[in-house]
Amino acid sequence: MSSSTSSETQLLAEHFGYPPVSLLDDIINSINILAEQALNSVERGLLAAKPASLGFRAPPPPSKKTKHNATTTAAAEDAPQPSPEEAQRHEVENGTHQLETLLCASIDRNFDIFEIWVMRNILTVRPDDRDWIRLSHYEGLDFSAASKRRKAAGTEPGHDGAMDTEGAEGEKEPTNQPGAGGEDGNPDAAETGSDAPTLASVARLRRRLQASQKLNVMLHAERARNAKLLEELREFLHGASGPAAVKVETGESQNQTNLAFLRSKGDLTVGDAETPLTTTTAFSLSQLQALRALSTSLRTMMPDLVQSTSGADQSDTKKSWRTERLEYVEGSTRRHLENVRGLELGASGYVRDGEWQGEGRSLAKGEVEGLERIAGVLGAKPNNGVRKPETGTADAMDES
Repeated sequence: MSSSTSSETQLLAEHFGYPPVSLLDDIINSINILAEQALNSVERGLLAAKPASLGFRAPPPPSKKTKHNATTTAAAEDAPQPSPEEAQRHEVENGTHQLETLLCASIDRNFDIFEIWVMRNILTVRPDDRDWIRLSHYEGLDFSAASKRRKAAGTEPGHDGAMDTEGAEGEKEPTNQPGAGGEDGNPDAAETGSDAPTLASVARLRRRLQASQKLNVMLHAERARNAKLLEELREFLHGASGPAAVKVETGESQNQTNLAFLRSKGDLTVGDAETPLTTTTAFSLSQLQALRALSTSLRTMMPDLVQSTSGADQSDTKKSWRTERLEYVEGSTRRHLENVRGLELGASGYVRDGEWQGEGRSLAKGEVEGLERIAGVLGAKPNNGVRKPETGTADAMDES
């Protein structure tokens, strides 16, 4: 049964160009995508609706008709009641999740049945018709040469059994060769004769065709990769033989690439064609004295430049540091004299009037009330009889 199902699947896959199960998988995936879109639309629609239209309203105020109702609802009132929007969102999310679970389970169950029914009734080939089906790419095939070879080799003992074992990937159908038909007494083989191909030969040719097609695809891909690699190498090296060299000879413009300098000798050929490297080395050695003199003059100039630059930097640094320190001390002193001592200072730091008439230190409310009570107590004492002479004496002294 497994060999029959395997051969049927291979035949349908060769006819369609893809396995039949992949078609059913695409259908089921499309249904799942549509179901997910429908669920998302339902959830968005319910969340966009007003809570009152879905039955979510603010709870009414607690009634005070009976004490029994008040005692029963006391426990419920202790917990915070969710707002209508929160209750709507919670119910919609839970309901959508339950609907999604139910819908996915229903889709899986029903489409599993659909897949089994389609594979058994639509995407199938009956065993009686399987041996008589000829695909479109089998038209025009000539099996006469193969039949002649089989006829010539049919007299050899055990040849037919070896052919059956070699082909058909586990298929154990009897061969229809003339020799085998005569020995086994198969009437179909006797009627068809030597021109009828056997199942083993067709399966073998099918495997050879698939292998040749796979090899052809691999060779084309390898050829494309090699051609691309050769093209890149010709672009890097302009002197290589091939189409790139022909373009260079015709005078067409060529872009300078990163590796083009590998084939260009540059100035090494100038001066002497036989020993270019020796000539270039001798020229470099002749310039060493001038380079040494220039280096010595630069070394004598560098200490003066370094000292002048460092001296200027240090003076600027000290000046800026002292200035910042002086400004900080003056600012702190000015804030202390103005806020704590209560002096009024000018822009240059001098005292204006000698007395500060500003706000002074801010007092709290309790301190102000305490000062008012003290002032009231001190102001009430002169009204007593004992202190009147003192008050008069003080007035007389003031008048004098």
